[in-house]
Amino acid sequence: MNKPSAVIEEHWINVTEGRHRLWLVRPAGSGPFPAVVWNHGSQVWYNEDGKLEDHCEEPQIVGDGWHWKSWAEQSGYLILIPEGRGYAGSDGPRLSDVLYSPTGVMDFLAGRSEDVEAAVTWLLSRDDVDKDRLAMTGISHGGVVALLASARQRYAATIIQGTGPWYQRADVGLDILQKAAAHVKGPLLVQHFLTDSLVPVEVSRYIYEAAKEAERDIQLCEYPGTPGVEGHFFHDPRNRHEWLDDHNRFLARRFACPK
Repeated sequence: MNKPSAVIEEHWINVTEGRHRLWLVRPAGSGPFPAVVWNHGSQVWYNEDGKLEDHCEEPQIVGDGWHWKSWAEQSGYLILIPEGRGYAGSDGPRLSDVLYSPTGVMDFLAGRSEDVEAAVTWLLSRDDVDKDRLAMTGISHGGVVALLASARQRYAATIIQGTGPWYQRADVGLDILQKAAAHVKGPLLVQHFLTDSLVPVEVSRYIYEAAKEAERDIQLCEYPGTPGVEGHFFHDPRNRHEWLDDHNRFLARRFACPK
């Protein structure tokens, strides 16, 4: 007999800017499940010719989303993926409107952090969510979003990866990131590749130092990476093996003792 598989649900919620798109990846069963909120990156990157490509219209779930379903099936976690303002059909301002303004980008990401709080409120209204075991995670721009959100509300765990608001610069929004790190409410894992040529590893180090100075529960993991593989791309199969065990152990430990 085949094991029941995870399912992917598409939802829309009302926010100040209009309607936002959410994806919910739900394991088989009735729960309540531990839940992970995953915040995506900028969806803008340099191609091989050095030109910026804008993929903001592309949804986070494409096709049957097998890799998301596989994670939900193996972990037993419910996964919430907010598209965020201006992404994949969600209403609101777009990153392209502020792409070359450091202050504009930080304001945009602060807005995304408010958006994710609205998504969390919606998530916690569901009966299949274990409200004491909720993690906030994010990569790149999504790491900024997760950090800002976790400075305002306590989560059982927060994980940020390759975090930073601006390519090739560590100074943009640094004071805001450090202030957020000093006010983080729960345990925080910071992950970064030394081979990340897009977001400097110094951003994660500044976040770590600010949190440590404020006596927050924080862990920094730096990874050597593979020569010739872009370290910013955490989900490249050639990178995943370096960080995945730390990520999974951190979540499992915090979900076991959420308070």
